[in-house]
Amino acid sequence: MMTTAQQLLLLVAIPLFLGAGLLRAIGIGYRTDRLAWLGWCWVAGSLGTGAIVFAWMLLEPDFADVHGVQLLLAALGAMLLFAGRARIPLIPPAPDGPAAPRAERILFAAVVGFVVLLCAERSLVASLAPVHENDEAFFWALKAKALFLRGGFGPAYGELIRDPNFAYNLDYPPLNPFLQTWVFAQAGEVTHFANRLPFQFFLLALVLILAGGLRRVVRPAFAAVLLLLLASMEGMRTFALRAEGDLMVAVGALTTLDAWWRWRRTGVPSWLGLAALGATLMVWSKHEGFFLCCAVLGAGAAGAIGQPGRIRSVLRPRRRALWLLPPLTALASIWILNAGYDAANNFLANRRTAHSLPTLVFTQFPRHIGEVVRFFVARILLLPAHSNLALPGFFFLLLAFPRRLWRSDLRGPAIALILALVGYVLIFVGLPLNIPKILRLSAGRVVFHIVPAALLWLAYATALLFPPASGKAPKPG
Repeated sequence: MMTTAQQLLLLVAIPLFLGAGLLRAIGIGYRTDRLAWLGWCWVAGSLGTGAIVFAWMLLEPDFADVHGVQLLLAALGAMLLFAGRARIPLIPPAPDGPAAPRAERILFAAVVGFVVLLCAERSLVASLAPVHENDEAFFWALKAKALFLRGGFGPAYGELIRDPNFAYNLDYPPLNPFLQTWVFAQAGEVTHFANRLPFQFFLLALVLILAGGLRRVVRPAFAAVLLLLLASMEGMRTFALRAEGDLMVAVGALTTLDAWWRWRRTGVPSWLGLAALGATLMVWSKHEGFFLCCAVLGAGAAGAIGQPGRIRSVLRPRRRALWLLPPLTALASIWILNAGYDAANNFLANRRTAHSLPTLVFTQFPRHIGEVVRFFVARILLLPAHSNLALPGFFFLLLAFPRRLWRSDLRGPAIALILALVGYVLIFVGLPLNIPKILRLSAGRVVFHIVPAALLWLAYATALLFPPASGKAPKPG
């Protein structure tokens, strides 16, 4: 049996190494963006680890073979690094960002270090309490324990989760339980503390990815302010304490948006690969991730209205459309698993009603829409603890500068963010539960999915509208 220190080292090192290989295979290296690269490695490595664990669970494994799977992941990372160096050119290093005095750059570096240390301190505090309550225990860890204790996706697992007394919402996407099962496998037992570790590293990944994205488009001082706004949000404290899926959706949304903008402004296809990894993380983490992907597609469709040539261009077969395969494969795996085990969702098919969510949205709309909208405005958008005015700032700039923003490449992401918010409001309107209670318990966590992406949008909008904040002349929309 390895020491605890060795276990923790491998839990971090193997996904990072695999992630570095996956990134290199699509053309992204450390020099591409020294600040965001480690965060991207964790995103890619977690997806790769989850995929291998998924296949392992299908084989009804003997968990004593965990060392062989560790070697497989390490070998896969090495192979991808070698193949990437041999075949795929690296994206050139990112520009240093807007010109700024040395003192300002030092300030930004100090803020990044402070926020990383703050997240680490919160995570260490969380490690003093076991995973034993709330959604992290009953929706996520419980499913991982079932996989570990019943030996993967075998008959014993199926018998357990079909028990109506086992747990609610068994149809949740499986990446979170796969990563926790991986922790259990390496420990050789069910843990109650270390299984938070993969998700606490997503917190650090969020900080690094946002910092890298901000530093590219605005001056370091303004980037530091936006990063501090993120660090002081309630969501950043909550997700350091819990092994839940909402943080992963937020990281996926931010990664997708950041990579999409880099592709739009450079034309380098490798960024589409990173955007595909972000979309896959969203889809494989929570159902809201699929909903956000639909919002992105809806934004693309809305932007193409009245432009037949653009619609034909989008529908024309292209090699880059192959990047849709990772998120679509993740989505198919969720549907197949849920169909195979008849997994249900307590929020969408509550025992007290046989109506579907769309039907409930329609029938409950007159009764609940006012209550839900008031809660979102007063308790989410305008409450600093939840969005630190990031979302009100987003709407203010859209209303104050509609022509310039709507004619730029900020239009599509803006539509996607609006569709996401409207969709979340409608979902809460249609829930067959105690809506005021559910709003208090989960609305803040759900809206946090798009808040880091909204902060990045604010940076791009500020760079376009206010040249002093960007350190350079704005580009024409």
